[in-house]
Amino acid sequence: MLIVAALAVTAACGDDDEPRPAPPPLAWKWTEARLPMPSGSAVSNERIVVRDVVSCGTQWYAVGGLSTPANDTRPALWRSADGATWESLPLQPQTFYGRQHILYSVACRRDGVVGVLGAKRGGAHAYPRTSHWRMVPEGPLTEVISAFELYGGPDAGDVARMVAGPPGFLIAGNRMTGAAAWTSVDANEFVLRSGVPPLAGGAELFTAAADATADAAGWTLVGGASKRGRTDRDPVAWTSPDGATWQRVDLAGDKTYEDLQRVVRVGDDVLATGVKGEVFGAWRRRGGQWEAVGTFGSVRGGVAASGPTTVGGVVSMATRGPDVLAAVSDGGSFSVWRSGDTGGSWQRVALPAEQPAGAERLLAVAGAGNRWLLAGDDAKQGRIWFTDQSQ
Repeated sequence: MLIVAALAVTAACGDDDEPRPAPPPLAWKWTEARLPMPSGSAVSNERIVVRDVVSCGTQWYAVGGLSTPANDTRPALWRSADGATWESLPLQPQTFYGRQHILYSVACRRDGVVGVLGAKRGGAHAYPRTSHWRMVPEGPLTEVISAFELYGGPDAGDVARMVAGPPGFLIAGNRMTGAAAWTSVDANEFVLRSGVPPLAGGAELFTAAADATADAAGWTLVGGASKRGRTDRDPVAWTSPDGATWQRVDLAGDKTYEDLQRVVRVGDDVLATGVKGEVFGAWRRRGGQWEAVGTFGSVRGGVAASGPTTVGGVVSMATRGPDVLAAVSDGGSFSVWRSGDTGGSWQRVALPAEQPAGAERLLAVAGAGNRWLLAGDDAKQGRIWFTDQSQ
């Protein structure tokens, strides 16, 4: 079923057409937290890799792995009760590639069940060999053996992000048919939802999904859609009560490239961020209606640490009460932006260290209680910082 959402675009104007100067970045005080080296056959030139961080009840989790200059890798998981002091947790890989995984997305529920995605490129075509991992309270994080076609095979696209909520666990991603989702009630066995008409675009429309969130009513999946033969993209969202049946919501787009890349719940609202032409945009769903509510930053930055690039995107987003942090890449470097009004206005947050963008580099944010966490990886060392500031 297709639903067309009315989209109201608002812009703040001054008394003249001159652009207002951007306010200085928020000078938050970040404190670095030490991540211990995981146990095992330590190699002197291994470095810590950090890819994602999440809060879950009274615990924080960070995932990534260890890597050598020769790209020999192994997975790693860390846990903290306060975001300041961390411990490495045991893992149980079950496959040849699982023992080489870098864990890149983590989700958890308040009942203590943790789900993780990991991957390692390999085989004749060097495709990502992806698996999901699961941890129950007081147990090790264990790789779950599944059929190769669940995440790979001739229809494979990308396996983007895992999220958790009241309906269970959901993985947002894409297949050759377009947007897809994998669902599970407990992060053990996932069912692939691929080729479902509201997710798949069909003969004239190509769809792609990037992230999801959940509430008591079910799942919200976000991404974009392009008409066949066109390069520009329009923002799209999907909703489902159970992950099996979906409805598509086409947000009103313009002539620029628009793509929803991250989504979170803020109270009763849903807030998505992504690319909106030359800048980053925010779209809010309130009372069932989507509207564009604000823009910030610049998508095109210049040269990344790994070489020339021009286009960036939103790489992480988190909430802490009414506050939202979005980590973005302009193609050359990462930055973090804060909104205190559900996406209407944004202010840049000063980082504790420069964060160049590019291959093997990432920035992730998480929030809970009075604390924000920042996980950065500059391809030299994965690090975590925390702060209790918000304004």
